[in-house]
Amino acid sequence: MKSINLFGFLVIVLFVSGCSTLRVNSDYDPDVSFSGYHFYNWIPDAPATTGDPRIDSNTLLHDRVHKAIDDQLAAKGYVKSKTNKPDFWVTYYVTLDKQTEIQTINNYYNYGTYGGWRERDYFYPFYGSETYIYTYDQGTLIVDIVNPNNRKLVWRGTAIDKVNFSNTPEQKQQKITEVVGKLFMQFPPQ
Repeated sequence: MKSINLFGFLVIVLFVSGCSTLRVNSDYDPDVSFSGYHFYNWIPDAPATTGDPRIDSNTLLHDRVHKAIDDQLAAKGYVKSKTNKPDFWVTYYVTLDKQTEIQTINNYYNYGTYGGWRERDYFYPFYGSETYIYTYDQGTLIVDIVNPNNRKLVWRGTAIDKVNFSNTPEQKQQKITEVVGKLFMQFPPQ
């Protein structure tokens, strides 16, 4: 029975891991006319530190996110400004949090006899359940669009997904590109 339960658990884990866990949403100032935005630049402030060395000192991560955001903005027709007066600034933040997931699998398997083989055979279902607990890193990417004149936030996009540190550099870039692409489907707001 244990091998059947383990097999069932593995099938469910593979099915769940094949499903995308990416969640994206955005918020914006409805009084802002995004149609006047054509030129952008990165906010000149130093990036905020999180205290997590996997993020703060990871120039590879920062370069990948910068490239993905620049590519998405270029694909939407925005031009990186060569002057100090862009229409909007862009910046981003990344966080990592440990998450715990608990899954209980209820099993309805086999039938047994009630009262043994000598008495009349009554069949009853055998119920059981197994609980599995695992932890993972959840990453959050927040992209902000800021008015450079008053430093007011005008659009914020948030993407949350599971992070796999064992991916190759190419897979990491592909994942960041996918996440930023889905996030920028909501920019500019309609």
